Amino acid sequence: MSNDDFRRELNNVFDDVSGPPSSGLRDRVRSGIAGAPEARSPYWIAGVAACVLTALIVGALYVANPLRRPIGPIPGGMPTPTASAQPFVCTQQDYVPTATPSAGAQSTAFVSALRTASQGSYDRLTIEFQGGSPADVRINGQSGTTFTASPSGQPVSLKGSDGIQIVMRDTDLHTAYSGSTDIITGYNGLAEVRRLEDFEGVVQLGLGINGPACYRAFFLASPSRLVVDVQAGAALTPSPTSKPSASPQTFVCTNQDIRSASQGTPPPVVYISGLRPGAHGTYDRLVIDLGNGVPGNVTVEVRSGTSFTMSPSGMPTTVRGKNGILVTIRGADLHTSYSGSTDIVTGYPGLAEVKRIEDFEGVVQLGLGVNGPACYHAYFLTNPNRLVIDVQVG
Repeated sequence: MSNDDFRRELNNVFDDVSGPPSSGLRDRVRSGIAGAPEARSPYWIAGVAACVLTALIVGALYVANPLRRPIGPIPGGMPTPTASAQPFVCTQQDYVPTATPSAGAQSTAFVSALRTASQGSYDRLTIEFQGGSPADVRINGQSGTTFTASPSGQPVSLKGSDGIQIVMRDTDLHTAYSGSTDIITGYNGLAEVRRLEDFEGVVQLGLGINGPACYRAFFLASPSRLVVDVQAGAALTPSPTSKPSASPQTFVCTNQDIRSASQGTPPPVVYISGLRPGAHGTYDRLVIDLGNGVPGNVTVEVRSGTSFTMSPSGMPTTVRGKNGILVTIRGADLHTSYSGSTDIVTGYPGLAEVKRIEDFEGVVQLGLGVNGPACYHAYFLTNPNRLVIDVQVG
């Protein structure tokens, strides 16, 4: 095809696509093509023409716009918040891990942590393991909170109204775990977690529940852990016919060293038989049960911060909270008659933790971690004998 024929064909295509063109556009296109050197090949001319033709077609479609639509909001807009949380579903199953231990895996699962947390509609217990999860786990709900400790066979009662028993075989709770074995939470659902057995590869935990033993259980990996969620019941509301109680009295901090009000000579050694924390609204309470009498020398010291020095090791230790209280009881023994936890993490708003600092040569020291100022009131009670330390909340 000659150059003249190509120009005529191109003009006809322009006329068909764009309609009657403006005089300026036609003159510029023809001038540009006419002024091209004759040395340029027909391929170059065809390429330029194709580009111009494409631009004109796109422009014509944009002006005619047979498919263009206004862009409105995306149907439904942004995702709306989900409905209220799904109700807690109790699975109530005897739970057995589905994963089979791999060849050469460690035969014993070492418990390395026991963690509790309140999650709103449920409370959670997380049991973390080193060396993989146990191969055999059984969970059973029960009516009441009385369990049997093993191997002693002694009955044990936990806080709450009903209970859950967790039995884990080929498991160890003493090698990799150094925390509390009796955790009183103060939660609405899960009230207490207590070790019932840690003997010959069998670990049993008792859970005290405020309400029906409604739970679900599952395993998580990396790290390996067993999770037990317990339903948290609604807070109890007073009866419409009941009269509201009088407003509580303002808590008064005495922050004093206390002296025994008992008559006579105290015994050479007073055996501590119980450490019992409790929440009481405007204050949290620690009750120290004294088995055979009242000690003659008790001091209570306020500390800034929560660092204490263990005795006789001299090692530093830190408890939960912002400030501390050190209770020193001379002529006392915490190991003969007492078999409970010596590190109690409460979860209370005032008294955060109770930890044994010393139990050596007749001197017992307890470190109290307090969430706030170390404002306390201490006194003795009798029948049975006990030392009471109340800590202000807030």
